[in-house]
Amino acid sequence: MQLADRRCPCGRTLVTFEGGVLGRLDDMKKVRGVIVYPRRVEELVRPHADVDEFQIVFRRLEGLDDILIRIDPSPTLSPGERDGLRAKLADDLRTGLGIRVTVEIGEAGSLPRWDHKARRVRDDRTEVPF
Repeated sequence: MQLADRRCPCGRTLVTFEGGVLGRLDDMKKVRGVIVYPRRVEELVRPHADVDEFQIVFRRLEGLDDILIRIDPSPTLSPGERDGLRAKLADDLRTGLGIRVTVEIGEAGSLPRWDHKARRVRDDRTEVPF
């Protein structure tokens, strides 16, 4: 997003932004210096037809932040295709987010169905005491 240096066609003189909104500030998570929006994760995961549901878990392992994406695969996904899906998702997420993530594929039907995206995101990190 960047400031627009042109006047609005409607005549408005207020400052405007170009590029759209990436996500709400309260949805934003910072992981190893990279800003991650859950909506962007969803945009990268949903196009995969073999994914029925997913969950995003922000966690801290040995002092380092990590993202775990839990995948509920389609019942039609064969056990032999799981590794290919895991690798493809991990690559798409790394490219799209600019950070490496861990992808875990569970059994079909293992994740609940969430009506709201906020429930699909879980932050298990604890604050670091200084």
